[in-house]
Amino acid sequence: MVSKGVRVVRGGGLLPLALLLLARGAAAQAQPAKAPAAPAAPAAPNARPGAAATPPAAGTNVTASTGGNAAIIDTGVSDAQKAQAIQELKDRLHMAGPGQGLTSDEAARRAMQTNATIEAKKRALEEAESGIDSANAAYWPTLKLSASYTRLSHVAAVQFLPPAFADALSIVAGQPIVISPVKFPENAWSFDAALQVPISDYVFKVSHGVAGASKQRDAAAFDRNATFASVARDARVAYYTWVRQQTQVVIANQALEQAQGHQRDTQNSFAAGLASKADVLRTQADVANAMLELQMARNNTAVAAAQLDVAMGLPPGQEHAIGEEVFVEAPELAQLPSSEAGLREALAKRAEVKSLDAASGAAREQAKSARIGNYPRLDGQAAATYANPNQRYFIPDGKFHESWQAGLVLSWTPTAIPSNNATAATADVKAEELLAQRRAVGDGIKVEIEQALRSAETARYSINVATTQLTSAEESYRVRTELFRAGRGTNVELTDAETALTNARIALADSYISARIALVQLNHALGRDAAPPAGNGTER
Repeated sequence: MVSKGVRVVRGGGLLPLALLLLARGAAAQAQPAKAPAAPAAPAAPNARPGAAATPPAAGTNVTASTGGNAAIIDTGVSDAQKAQAIQELKDRLHMAGPGQGLTSDEAARRAMQTNATIEAKKRALEEAESGIDSANAAYWPTLKLSASYTRLSHVAAVQFLPPAFADALSIVAGQPIVISPVKFPENAWSFDAALQVPISDYVFKVSHGVAGASKQRDAAAFDRNATFASVARDARVAYYTWVRQQTQVVIANQALEQAQGHQRDTQNSFAAGLASKADVLRTQADVANAMLELQMARNNTAVAAAQLDVAMGLPPGQEHAIGEEVFVEAPELAQLPSSEAGLREALAKRAEVKSLDAASGAAREQAKSARIGNYPRLDGQAAATYANPNQRYFIPDGKFHESWQAGLVLSWTPTAIPSNNATAATADVKAEELLAQRRAVGDGIKVEIEQALRSAETARYSINVATTQLTSAEESYRVRTELFRAGRGTNVELTDAETALTNARIALADSYISARIALVQLNHALGRDAAPPAGNGTER
């Protein structure tokens, strides 16, 4: 944190200016400007619609944010005053124009393209899609093709009819009839085809398997979308953190300029006999401390830049310009939803909730599929054989013959019932576990929304307050500087004015950045950033 205020103070001769400022300083002390009315305290963060609000102080306006949130207190600071208060910081930041520098949206887009966690979620989604293909494959009947060769042991030929019977038949037929002995082949060849159709599974089981795989795929898709949203949110927060650190460097530079100007004035006062050696040494210490604060701010900026580069998947040492107008109050701050409306929106949009719902449904389908195994099943079977010898032909003749068969098989395995019930019970417990996780996620989302809403409201109020404080601190610093140069102000008073000015600048810059971060967190909490960018797979 920078500890010194910033304002360039030109050194110079004090004696020629002293007489002129004595009268002016005396008048300023005798008739001080009317201090602005203190702003009323903001409503408590847990205030609800209908709750009594603390009456505002004079000179302030109270406006309720859209949706019935806690009252937002407007200190009466105009947009022109806000723009003027932040203009010096914007000028020193050298902010690039729209489309010429890095924005939070661009940081989020790059992060979603390169993040390793997103890549892993994509592969998990592809795996789930393969599960659907596997479940659909159960609709196909089982066809088995086989070919075999078997070498058989030698069996002596068998003469089924005696030779005398053959001779008798020859006399009757009037021609010779020879009845040869039957020879059993020693080489067996067979070509078989078997088809099994799970008829009962088509009706009762396969549909649950496909439905469960589809829900599992949906769960993986929503989980991937949730990762997209989280990565984008973190990248945007990293971007605004980097911008915040950039402002710290600028303010630290201003603080150093102020300290150096104070040191020159003190040295001049010491030369004129209006300040002590201790005052000079004090200002030298203040300059050294301002240099330290500047170096610390630069180091913090380097760390924030490295974190931003890592989030975007870029090599370290990249140069970025600020391409987003962050020092303008976002209109969304005046259109915040109520806590109840925000929770309803989040539960309808958040990908984490949808993923758990889908996963729970998949577990229920798995339980149904397991319980169907407790009942008998009906299969249709068919087979065809082309073999030599073919077992359907009683007397082997050394030739190939075809045969076929078809039928229905009703089977039941009662011993599998305990295993099926255990599998179903495990799936049911998993479904209940996922539903409990969903409720826990819902509770977390409720708190997340409440925190984001209150942070946004606080940031909006802080912008107005910080603008007022900066205006007051700048005037106080100007007066204290003139009084010090005229010999009517002390070194401590000027140092305090410098510190107050620096703190006011930090508070104003911080309030704008905090408002941006609060809106990022709020949009994420409400699920408005759940959809992945185009070209990253099928969206759900």
